[in-house]
Amino acid sequence: NIILGQAPAVLGIAHWNRLDQVYTTDSLNSVLMDLQAEAMISIPDTRAAAEALSGAMNQLSRWVAAGHDPKTAWDTLALLLKALLAKE
Repeated sequence: NIILGQAPAVLGIAHWNRLDQVYTTDSLNSVLMDLQAEAMISIPDTRAAAEALSGAMNQLSRWVAAGHDPKTAWDTLALLLKALLAKE
């Protein structure tokens, strides 16, 4: 909860967004681009997908911080990622 709940207030939202971009969204985009290059997935826009996944993971982290079951969060995220990234 400290990172997602307090960091934007302490660091400022612009700085926190830059850190989230570099350490989360950019990393996700890189992985998605690699998977696409290896023909393991087909995504029209890896940047858009990375933004969507980053936002979903941030929100799910807040959900866990609010007292919900972490295992349920991980299991749900794994299921969603498998469905989203499945080849047609």
